[in-house]
Amino acid sequence: MVAGPADLIRDPHLTVLADTTSSATPVLLPDGISDHSDDIVLGVGVQPVWRTKDVRRAGWLMATRDVLDRRVRAIAAVMAGLVIAGTALTHWIANIDWIRALYLAAGAVTSAGIEDDTFSNASPGAKIAAVVVQLTGIVLMALLTAVIVDSLIGARLSRVIGGVRGRPRNHVIVCGLGTVGARVLEILVERGVAVVGVEHNEDAPGVQTAHRLRIPVIIGDSSNEETLRSAGVERCQSVLAITDGDITNLESAMVVHELNKDARITMRMFDHDLAQRVERQLGLGHSRSVSMLVAPAIAAAVANRRSQTTVPAGRRVLLLTEVAVERDSVAVGKRLGELDETGGLRVLARLEGGGPWDWTPAFGKPVTAGTRIAVAGTRSGLARLLLATRAPHRSGASGRIEP
Repeated sequence: MVAGPADLIRDPHLTVLADTTSSATPVLLPDGISDHSDDIVLGVGVQPVWRTKDVRRAGWLMATRDVLDRRVRAIAAVMAGLVIAGTALTHWIANIDWIRALYLAAGAVTSAGIEDDTFSNASPGAKIAAVVVQLTGIVLMALLTAVIVDSLIGARLSRVIGGVRGRPRNHVIVCGLGTVGARVLEILVERGVAVVGVEHNEDAPGVQTAHRLRIPVIIGDSSNEETLRSAGVERCQSVLAITDGDITNLESAMVVHELNKDARITMRMFDHDLAQRVERQLGLGHSRSVSMLVAPAIAAAVANRRSQTTVPAGRRVLLLTEVAVERDSVAVGKRLGELDETGGLRVLARLEGGGPWDWTPAFGKPVTAGTRIAVAGTRSGLARLLLATRAPHRSGASGRIEP
């Protein structure tokens, strides 16, 4: 099962988890919703989205092109001009054939040397010209070497090789490849999503993960416009700003919003109040408070409910989990539909015995001990369900010894 915006979830939609259009704050588990176009729903799969089959890394060919940048091409063009001019002058002054003249001119310009007796009988002006060409060639060769070395050191060849090749479309950009970013990359790749990573520290854990998964990585500041352009932000489908800094994530989201109005933006925020204000006032997309997302997971772990998932809806969180009905609990004998609570809890499926989950359960059927129920609910709604499905606490019997 998958949960998400209705336009991205394949039909049929089993239930509406949140109404995101009724007010500034989404209404959780509403009843009587006919138009699901902008709601968060539960379904069986994701709508197919046309995208580049894979985002390819730049590779050696693209790395060579980036190393041979405009400076290198300009110097090479000047040297080529000197070789051509030197070839023509050598042919006319020394009266030798064109091939030999080209050899001599190229040797002089590239500092490979020139035969001493070639211009021994030439005029003083020709000798001076040959010396000038040779000295100019020495300077240009030194400059060319310095520029290439600077490109290799400044760009870090591994960095260039791992860049993006071509013009990917409808991909996901993950900004921040720390421990969380590394796991996000793995999940996206498992689900067949084309992804590009952005990270300022090339030693981050997610960079190594990206190299292992052959995911393109742009090394740079995610809040920098050129860095995001290199990742193809103008044509991406979604951007996840999940670095360790709230301000960096906010700045990245603002730049993305300027470059691509249609991109879905999700920000990772540690400050819950800041996340709430950003989402309501700036309209940059979804902001997720780490504490709000982690707290239900920790509570579920403490309660020993291992099978659980959190689904954010605006600034609120829904829990999807399963609950076992214990013997002698309040829920035993009640109809399944009676456990539903508008805005607080919704029964999704039922499991009895060793059979499969029933995702279209009979809500009028009584609940028996041992039944497992898959539900979606708020924290308070789930707490009330746990009280109803848990067996009453039995204190030890006490008595008196009669004489």
